[in-house]
Amino acid sequence: MNQRPGFIGLGNIGKPMAIQLASSEFPTVVYDINPKACEELASKGASIANSPAELASQCHYIGICVRDDADTFAVLTGENGILSTAQPGTVVAIHSTVKIDTINKLAAIAAEKGITVFDAPITGGAHGAASKQLYYMCGGDETVIRSVEKYMLTSGQKAIHAGELGCGMKLKLCNNLMTYIEFMAVHEGMKLAKASGLSLDVLKEVTSGNGVLTPSMKMIFDTKKGFDEETFAQIMVGFKAVAIKDLSSALDFADTLDISLPGTGVCREMMKQVFGRG
Repeated sequence: MNQRPGFIGLGNIGKPMAIQLASSEFPTVVYDINPKACEELASKGASIANSPAELASQCHYIGICVRDDADTFAVLTGENGILSTAQPGTVVAIHSTVKIDTINKLAAIAAEKGITVFDAPITGGAHGAASKQLYYMCGGDETVIRSVEKYMLTSGQKAIHAGELGCGMKLKLCNNLMTYIEFMAVHEGMKLAKASGLSLDVLKEVTSGNGVLTPSMKMIFDTKKGFDEETFAQIMVGFKAVAIKDLSSALDFADTLDISLPGTGVCREMMKQVFGRG
């Protein structure tokens, strides 16, 4: 079997992850539907595949960071997908935030061909990938995960084994839920401060000094403060869509456990306001 890592999905977060992998000691193969993204990776030393199938025929480990469940299914099981050419023993890490049921279904399909799938969503965003500060939240066979974590650690500081298959995605949902509720707190704190005539600078000084303002909250605070509402909304339109999707996934998962997350429901409805216009 070819001992090369591969990476599929060169978007906002996937591209810096792939750049770090391609810039490492490992000869890397990448694929994306965007030719310009592939060209950029080629300039970093990566080989370019014309399809997921072509990539899988050359690699024993493949990371996937695509948009959603449908894209993840297509990359793995579609025509010219990974499973059409991958050899038994290949390991596939799914970094996309998808439904736990999607992880379980894909892992079962892949297992029939002797291929291991595990979930490994990330936290830290594009900046974290570019600075090698990502945390990988992994669910699945720990022995398998540890055997390939060297590839993930080219863009991360730690790969955490959260438990059995699907537990990485469960941890991701909990992490995202907490993050977006923090963003809502920033939005409403700033809104109250401005309406009452307080300086946003003194609000930031106090909340930074006492530890209330986390680094991710500071990013939202500074961006909201630095732009008018219209410009901020344009900058954050992609974040808003992802936030609503992720919070919906958390609420759907909570329903399967027969628990209520009322604050998360409110937070999802608030995302239009948090990220501008609405």
